[in-house]
Amino acid sequence: MPITLLEQRIIEAKILRRVYDEAARRLGVDQAQQLLAAAIDVDSQAKGRELRARWPQGDLASFASIWDTFAEGGALEVEFLERTPQRLHLAVRRCRYAEAYEEFGLKELGFTLSCRRDQALVEGFSNRITLTRPSTIMQGHPCCEFLFTEREI
Repeated sequence: MPITLLEQRIIEAKILRRVYDEAARRLGVDQAQQLLAAAIDVDSQAKGRELRARWPQGDLASFASIWDTFAEGGALEVEFLERTPQRLHLAVRRCRYAEAYEEFGLKELGFTLSCRRDQALVEGFSNRITLTRPSTIMQGHPCCEFLFTEREI
C-alpha cells in the first residue's frame, strides 16, 4: 500500500536527524546545516524534474494540480486565493508537516526538511515559474503564503 507524502517525510526526517546530528558532531552545526540544505535542494530539484516528466507542459496549471499530492491524507489545509493561468496564490492554513516535525522533536530542522524544498522543486519543474513565499507556519507565522507566477517564454 502506498504511503502519503507526509508519511514519507516523517520517515525521512527520522533518518536525516541522525545524519544531521552526526554531521554536527563531526563538522559543527553550521557545516551540518549547509550539508543538509544542499542535500535537500538536490533531492527537491530532482523531484521537480520527475514531476515535469509527468506534466511535460511545465506550466502553472500543471503545477497547480500537483498540490493534491502535497495535501493528500489531510496533510495541508489549503485556501486558494487566486488561480489564473499566470498566477497561483494560496495560503496553507494548517500544515501537518510542521505539526509532525514538532511532535517528533525536529522543529529546528523542519524548515530545511520541508519548506526549503518548495523553491528547489519549482526550479526543477520549470524555469517559467517563480515562487514568492513571505511566510511559513514552520517559522511561526499563522499561515504559509505562496505566490507562484508564470512568465511568458
